[in-house]
Amino acid sequence: ADKQFQAEGKNSAAVLDKLAKVEDVAAANAVDIADAFRTGGNSLAEFSKSIDDSIGLIAALREQTRKSGSEIGTFLKTIQTRIFAAGEARDAVEGLGIAIENLDGSLRPTKDVLNDLKTAFDGMTESQAASAAKAIAGVRQFESLIATLNSIDRANELARESAAAAGAAEEKRTITDAKLERQLGKLVAAGETLAEALG
Repeated sequence: ADKQFQAEGKNSAAVLDKLAKVEDVAAANAVDIADAFRTGGNSLAEFSKSIDDSIGLIAALREQTRKSGSEIGTFLKTIQTRIFAAGEARDAVEGLGIAIENLDGSLRPTKDVLNDLKTAFDGMTESQAASAAKAIAGVRQFESLIATLNSIDRANELARESAAAAGAAEEKRTITDAKLERQLGKLVAAGETLAEALG
């Protein structure tokens, strides 16, 4: 996070809050997200321009596909390259009426492009969507692109949860400590009962 998101990733307490919150509300854990960051490299920062959006997208894809964090990071790195590099994939995206660049010539965040792709895919038949996904993501990754588009609303929801996660790590630690204290209390009570039974 520090390397990929500079100032946004330097506050490790805030990043831990984000991960703790998303672990609580999604079927993904911090290890999955860390693996995706490690494998996806800097493309993840370029992908969304936001650590919250990246965490949301990784967690939503993990829920949708059950793929490992490493596989998700590899896919996100691949799709980033395919969409923005000149070639058939970019032509396919632009052919759907979706802009890759802003008016000033800078590249749009990939997540914005994916949100637009979802809208375009919603109007297609299953066969048309599969053909378009193959043109954009390639034969090996087209199913992951469809899964990404199917989970984009969930990714947006999880990104909002991540953004509003202040204090989540401390809250989680407090809950864990309370559980541990209860378990220790039960162990002590069981030990006392055993000691009485043994005289």
